[in-house]
Amino acid sequence: MPLIDRRTDAVVLRIVYDGPPEAGKTTNLRQLCDRLSLGRRGPLESPGGGARTQFFDWLDVTGGYVAGRRLRCQLVTVPGQSELAGRRRHLLATADAVVFVVDSRPEALGAVQGSLQGLRRALARRAGIPLLVQANKQDVPGAVAAAALVERLHLEPDTPVIEAEAASGVGVLETFMLGVRLAVDRVRADLVRGGVGEGDAAGAAQLLEELRDLERTARAVVGELVAPAEEPERADAAEPTVVAAGLLPAADVAPGLVWPSQGGRATLRALAESGAARLERAGVVRCGSWRLFRAPQAWRDLDDARRGLLEAVSCQRALATFVPESRVLVVAHQAEREPVLWYVVEAAPSLASSASGTADERDDARRAAALLVEGVVTAAARVGATVEIAADTIALDGRRYLGPVWPGEAPGVEEAWAKLLATLEEASPTPLAERGDVLEIEEGEVDGAALGELELISVEAIDVPAGSGASADAASLALAAPLPGDGAAPRAGAALPAPAPSSAAGVAPGAAAPDEPPPCAAAPGAWELPGVELPAGMVWPPVRGRASLAALTAPVQRRGVPVRPWAHPDAVELLDAHGWWLHTSLAWCFADLDEARHVLVGAVRWQTRLGALAPEGRTLALCPAATGARLWVVTAALPSCWEQIVEARAEGEPARVREAVRAGLAALAEVRGMLARVGLGEEVALDVIAVDSAPRLLLTPPSSPRPSLAPRLAAQLAAIGVV
Repeated sequence: MPLIDRRTDAVVLRIVYDGPPEAGKTTNLRQLCDRLSLGRRGPLESPGGGARTQFFDWLDVTGGYVAGRRLRCQLVTVPGQSELAGRRRHLLATADAVVFVVDSRPEALGAVQGSLQGLRRALARRAGIPLLVQANKQDVPGAVAAAALVERLHLEPDTPVIEAEAASGVGVLETFMLGVRLAVDRVRADLVRGGVGEGDAAGAAQLLEELRDLERTARAVVGELVAPAEEPERADAAEPTVVAAGLLPAADVAPGLVWPSQGGRATLRALAESGAARLERAGVVRCGSWRLFRAPQAWRDLDDARRGLLEAVSCQRALATFVPESRVLVVAHQAEREPVLWYVVEAAPSLASSASGTADERDDARRAAALLVEGVVTAAARVGATVEIAADTIALDGRRYLGPVWPGEAPGVEEAWAKLLATLEEASPTPLAERGDVLEIEEGEVDGAALGELELISVEAIDVPAGSGASADAASLALAAPLPGDGAAPRAGAALPAPAPSSAAGVAPGAAAPDEPPPCAAAPGAWELPGVELPAGMVWPPVRGRASLAALTAPVQRRGVPVRPWAHPDAVELLDAHGWWLHTSLAWCFADLDEARHVLVGAVRWQTRLGALAPEGRTLALCPAATGARLWVVTAALPSCWEQIVEARAEGEPARVREAVRAGLAALAEVRGMLARVGLGEEVALDVIAVDSAPRLLLTPPSSPRPSLAPRLAAQLAAIGVV
C-alpha cells in the first residue's frame, strides 16, 4: 500500500517480484545492486539465509519525484516454494505493482502457469494492481518469445512483457523502471487528492516480523479450531431459532466451528438463554443483549466452512485493534441448509443511535467515526479483507468496528464513508438532508482524480456550464448586513449572525487600501456554515474534507476588506478560533441546487489540476439553505511567502530576510513551472503562494475573472530589490 513517510515526506511504493521457483527474481535485485549507485539504493537483504529465498529479498531504491515529493521504492521478492505460499500471499497483498518473472524455457511453462494462477487469485482481491511480466532467460536456446508468452499464458493483450536475460543484466533496469512507472501512475491520482495516508514506512526487519507474527497467529488459530469441545449443557440449551437472515448458531456446535473455542461456547450458551431473536435488518439479528452479524457468503459443506472460518479468523486478528475482544465467530448449519458464518458481539450502542441525538452529539459521533472508518478500511485492504461499513456496524464511541470481516476486496475510504452517511440518514427520524442528491457529469468532462473525490456520482450526459455566476434570484442569498446585538458565538455548522465588517491590515504592495471598508450587500441576517453533516456529494474531498469541517470551532469572526490577497476581491471572509479561513461570495450563492452542483464540479476540477500545489486541508463545501445553496472554500491558515518576508523585515533580522526572500523566489519559480505543466494560466504573486512541506498555491477557485496579479508581483519584486 502506498504511504507518505512522515519522517522524510517521501512517497513509499512497494514493487513485488513474483514468479515460480528459480525464475530469476533474486537475480533481478542483485543485478540492480550492481547497476545503481550506493547513493540511490540500500543493501540487498535476504532474511533467513540459505541458497533459496526463505522469506523475501529486499532492496530500497530512492530517486525521482511524484506529486512534488521524493519517491522511494521498496523492491521485494517472494519465496517461490509452494510450502511458503502463505508468505507469498502476504507479500502480494502489500504490492503497489507486481513484476511476474517468467522462466521462458518451454519445459518450465507448466510451473509458470500454476504460479500465475495463484497470482491472479491474489490480485483478484485487490482491483487495479498493475502487472508487468518479465520473460527471463531469453538467452536459453528455444526460449519462448514475449509475443508467444502472451498467448501461451492467456495474458491480457495490454499486459506489458519485457524480454530479459537477468543473469547478464539485460532487461533488468527496463523492468524496474517500467514497474515504478506503473506503480506511480496508479497512486498519482490518490496523491493529488490527498488519498494516501501518512505513517512510518516499514523496513525489512519490520516486514520479517510481520510474516513471523502472521505465522504465529495462524498456528494459534489452528490450535483453537481443533481444540476439544466443552461438554455442552444440553438440558438448558434453547432450540435453534430460524429468522429471515438464516439459522442462528446453537451452543452445541461441533468442534472446529466456533472461535475462540472455550470462551466462544460460553457466549453461545448465554445467547441460547437470551430468548426470542428479532431481525433488525437483512443479515443482522438482535437477541437479548447480543447482536449477530451474518457473513454474506455461504459454503457448500462443513469442510468448506471450516476453511472459511480459518480465513475469517485470520482477517479478524489482523483487525484486532478495531474489533471487540469478546467477539465470537461461529458456523451455523443444519440438514439441507448451506453453512453460514455469524459474528456475535455484545449489543453496544451503535452510531445509528446518534441519529436521534442533538446536533452536537451527531457531530461528535461522526467526527470519531471518520477516523475509525479510514483506519478499518485501510487495515482491511492491507490484508486482503473486506468490511461492511454501516451505521449499526460502528460503535457510538467511534472506537470499535462491530460488523463482519471476511476475505475480499475492501471498499475505498470514500465509498465506505458515503455508505455510512446513507445508512445514518436512513436511521434518522428526521432526514439529514433531502435524498437523491446525485451529481451528474458528462463522461470525460472531469478527470479521474476529481471523479474519485466526489461522493455518489453518476456519470451521465449533461453539459457542465462554463460560467459560475449566480442567478438573479440569488440576491436573496447575499451575505448579511451588520446585525445589532451581541449574541452567543455560533458553532460550525450552525446559523451564523453576520457581524459588522472590520478593517483589515497588511495590504500587499500594489494594492490600494481603502480608508473605510465598503458596506456589505444587503441580505438576510444569518447564513449556514458548512458542517460534517452535509449530505454526500456536497463536500470535497469527502473524508479529509469532513475532517477539516469538523475542526472548525467558534468563535467565527467576520473579517473586513480587503480580504486575503489569495481570495477573490468580492469574497466574504471569515476566520475561526483555530485559524481556518472560510470564503464565499455573492457569485457562489445559488437559488438552484443543480446549478450549485455544477459549479462545485468546476471548482473541484480546477482544484484537482493544481495537484501538489493545493494547500493541505483545502475543502470545498456546498451548504444548503432555505432558498438555495452557498459554496464555501475552507483553507487552513498558512502564512504566504510575502507575509514571511514582511515579518522578517519587521523583526530586523537580515539573515532571516535573505532566507525568506530566497525561499519565496524559489517557490515562485516552482509554482510557475508546475502551473505551466498542468496547463493553468494563473498569474501568481508572492502573497498568493506559501511553503510548508512544498510550495502551495493559496488562490481559491475562480468565481469570476481575477484581476491581474502582474502589477502586484512587480511591486513586490521591486520592494525586495529584484528587477
